[in-house]
Parts: sequence; structure tokens; C-alpha cells
Amino acid sequence: MESLRSKPSKLRSETEIFNEVESKAIDLFAKASGLDVKTVLNIVKKRSEQQDKQGLDYDLAFPCFQLATKKKLDAKTLAVQIAKKINNEIKNSKELSRMFSKLEAVNGYVNFYYNWNWLASIVLKSLQKEFALKPSKDLLYIVEFSSPNTNKPLHIGHVRNDCIGESIARIIKHQGFKVLKFNLINDRGIHICKAMLAYKLFGNNQTPEKANKKPDKFVGDFYVLFNKKAKQNPMLEQEAAKLLQLWESNHEETIKLWKKLREWSLQGLFQTYKDYNVSFDVIEFESEIYSKGKQLVLEGLEKGLFFKDDQGAIVVEFENLPRKVLLRSDGTSIYITQDLGLAVYRKQKYNFDYMIYVVASEQNLHFKQLFAILKKLGFEWADRLKHLSYGMVLLEHGKMKSREGQVIEADEFLQQMQHLTFKELKKRCQSINDEKAMLEKAKAIALAAIKFFMLKHAPRKDFVFKPEQSITFEGETGPYVQYTIARINSLLKKAESQGVTMPKQFLFKNFNDKELSIVKNLYSFNFVIEQAFKELDPSKVCKHLIKICQDFNSFYQTIPILKDVNNREKRLAIAKAVRTALSYGLYLLNIPVLEEM
Repeated sequence: MESLRSKPSKLRSETEIFNEVESKAIDLFAKASGLDVKTVLNIVKKRSEQQDKQGLDYDLAFPCFQLATKKKLDAKTLAVQIAKKINNEIKNSKELSRMFSKLEAVNGYVNFYYNWNWLASIVLKSLQKEFALKPSKDLLYIVEFSSPNTNKPLHIGHVRNDCIGESIARIIKHQGFKVLKFNLINDRGIHICKAMLAYKLFGNNQTPEKANKKPDKFVGDFYVLFNKKAKQNPMLEQEAAKLLQLWESNHEETIKLWKKLREWSLQGLFQTYKDYNVSFDVIEFESEIYSKGKQLVLEGLEKGLFFKDDQGAIVVEFENLPRKVLLRSDGTSIYITQDLGLAVYRKQKYNFDYMIYVVASEQNLHFKQLFAILKKLGFEWADRLKHLSYGMVLLEHGKMKSREGQVIEADEFLQQMQHLTFKELKKRCQSINDEKAMLEKAKAIALAAIKFFMLKHAPRKDFVFKPEQSITFEGETGPYVQYTIARINSLLKKAESQGVTMPKQFLFKNFNDKELSIVKNLYSFNFVIEQAFKELDPSKVCKHLIKICQDFNSFYQTIPILKDVNNREKRLAIAKAVRTALSYGLYLLNIPVLEEM
């Protein structure tokens, strides 16, 4: 049976040689332009996806526009002058001539071109077993994501949230930072009491086992039932409010009922997390922290930062945002009160450097107000809080409505995708000897289809999930990346069976255009991950994986690999390096790797 690899082998830092080449280029430009190295580091442009689209093939580009303005020169003229100085230095240095194949002035830029026939072998050697990880940095990031309610199962919106949160945490780790993954579970409030009341009135002491239902689904059905019954009997809303009052007064029977339903819900939720390979370092419950923040608000009132309105509620006003109630007139807190207290509590307990909230775009205003209030209260670290806002996963009939049960639940979603994938695998296989193994493979491919489709769209964008499109083995899909890795595994096994082994020395020469295109994309993958980190956008990783796959598959289909004796070792090294990068890319996206497909 195929092994499902979810983690890469031990990682190490980028090759010193590439760091040296880049540093040399920066030093050369700094010396020739008269700028300091720090300034040059801020303006240098590196190989990027956008430049490839424009048909540009430079490796580093240095703009001369600002410097030209200071010197009262035309940028094109200045670029030519600087390029001439650097070219003279390169010609007189054997070491520099080996590093750079060309340097030229183009439209106000000084463009450096690496000597890829020399560097390509270094790239391939560095990617035979490992992928580069940035040196460890002593900064702590908290990433809060998922944050479900205990009155219903996870749904397709949670799936997108979890995909983003888990991937962002891994991308941050790649940069060498410490990461803690937080899950704040909403286990209190009127919505929780509605499910409790429905069970109390209509549950007949049923259990998930007796009903033969997954525990969180069992609890969620009572929440849906409450809303149906409340349409017939509006008095149930008042009964739910009374139940909330009993809960807040720590009424023994009510607390006992609450704990029972909560335990069932948590059992189901964490089974879903396990199925999706999502995990957390810290679990927090709103029932334990909802009163936090009240004292902060009262202190802010005393300092004149907040005020009381005509009804006695404590309110804050902003210059460019709507006013916000912080404490109701009866002294009870709301979500923003809790979030204020929780942010301060986390800072005190964990002393994080940055905190990222992965929450849907519907809460954009909430987080703008939250961060602004923290700044009003004098917490300078509020500038290091980030709301990673993401769009909706849309259905054919529109938005989801949890209270009416019109949702695609995460469990059902994965089951449907697994079924679709299993049908596709059956088409490709003449016979199935081990159905259990085939189902496990179908699940791994289904997870790849779901997660890649969720992540290939920039977080801020809404999209309609298309199941059939997501599971294809061609195009911009997770299964396509899995399939490319499996194809490479098959190639390497065939080479091994023919007695072709990987070389001990990586001194290849005469790379053709297709080979160099792959190598350059492998080299720039670290820059892509860095950009994904800076913009908190895993879609950049997805797009780059597809680019590597497309280049490799074009190479595989048009160029002989094992038959060309003079080049087969080099081409096998390329294949193995591609496998390393793709496997690590899937790891960053929390997608399993299949050895065979």
C-alpha cells in the first residue's frame, strides 16, 4: 500500500553559494552606484512570476530611477553608466565571470543574469534530499483559526478557514519563526442554549450512539430543530433566553446538560479535524474567558477613553469607524469585550510578537475596531495584530444558513469528494485487489482536491467550489501535483531497475532551455514562499507548484530521459529535485503525498 507522507525530511538552510552570488551582485551595484547596501537591498527585484509572464529572464534587477532623480540624470543613461562599471569589474575577475553570464542596462534597470550552467548543478544537488528552511528566528507568531461553535458540525466554510490557517502556520515556520496554532471554541451564548433547549424538550434522553449519528451532527440537528419549532412557537426564544440566564448563574442542572452536549460536540469536531489532518497547539473555550475584558473597559471609561450612552451602555467612538458598544447597560459583555481581554491575556501569557486572526471577511469591521480600541488603551503591540480576512465558499443556491440546516458539512463534503475520487480511480484501474487501500488512496486524493482548490484562490476572494473540476489529474489541481510526484517516483524506480544510479558528483553542463526553465523555477521557490509569508497568501505556493508541474511534464513528454545515456543522470537529478520541491510544497499546503497513483 502507498505510504502517505505528510512531512518532508529534515530541512536545512539555503546554499551558501547562492547567498554569495546574490550578495556579490548587491555589493557590485552598491559600489558602482554609490548607494549603501541597505538601500540596495530595499530596491532589488528578484526573479518572479510576474516577470516570467512579461517574458523577462533576468535574475536580479536594480532600478536607477530614484538615484537618477537625485543626480539629475536620465535613468536609462545612469543605468548604462553603472552597468559599464560593473561589467569592467566582472571581466577582470575570474570568480565574478563564473557567477554571472551577462549584465546589461534595460530601460533604467541594471539586470544581472546568473551563469545557470554553473549554478544549475548546485540547485539540483541541494534538492536531492531536502528543501531549504530559513535560519531559526526567535520570534513567536500566534495563528488563531477555525473557532467553531459547539451547536453544530464544521461546514465547508470552516474547511476553507482551516486550510488557510494550517497552511499559513507552516509557511511561517518555513521562514524560521516559532508558531502556536490557537483554536478559540465558542461554547456559550444564546445559540448554544437553543440546541440545549431543543434537546431538553424533544431529545427523549437520546444519545449519539442510540441515534447512530456522529456526536456533533447529533447536537447540530437539535439546533436546526429548535429554529423549526420556534417558527411554530415563538415563545421558545424566550425560553432559550431564560436557559442562558440559568447557565450564567451556574444552575446545576443547566450546567450538567451543557457539559453533556458540549462533550458530544467536541468528540465530533475533533474527529473531523483528524480526518482533515488539522491540529492545534492551544485550545481555548469562550466559556472560560468570556468575562475577560470587562476590567479593561471600565479602566478605559475611568480614563475618559470611553463614555456611557443614554441607556447606560459603555461606548467607544472612532474618527473613521462607527461607534461600538463595549459593555451593555446591564453590565454584560459582548464579543469585542471578550476579544479585548483575550488579546491582552495572550500577550501576557505567551508574549507573542505577532498574532494573526484567520476570520471571514464578514468580521472586517470588528477587527478594525478591536485593533483601534487596543491602540486607544495604549497597547503598542496592537500594530502587530493582523486580521487575515478571507472570502466565502459559495454554493449553487447562494450562502449557507446554519440555522436552517442548509449547509455542506465538512464530513459530508469529504465523503462526497472521496466517493467521486473513488469512481475516478475505478475508471483508471482494471481491477481492484484491495478496496480498503483504494478507499484510503481516494481519501488522500480527495483531500488534495479540496485543499488545493480552497488555497489556490487568494484568501480575499469568494469562489464557487466545483467538485468535478477539483479532482481532475490535469490542470490546476492538487491531484495533478500528486500525480506528477507519482510519475517521478515511477521514473526513478524504472531507472533503478535498469541499474542507473544517481551521480555522486553534480557537475552537469549544457542544460537546454526546458531543463533550465525547471531549474530556475526550483531556485525561485524559496522567494515565492517568502512572498506567500509576507502577503499571508498560500495561493502563491499553489500557482508555483502548478508552474513546476507544467514545466516538468512538458519536459517529460518531449525529451528522452533514460534513453539519452549522455544526459540521463542530469535529467534524473532534475526529476528528483522536482519531486523534493513538489513534496515540500504539498507539505506547506497540508496535502498528503502519494507514492503511487
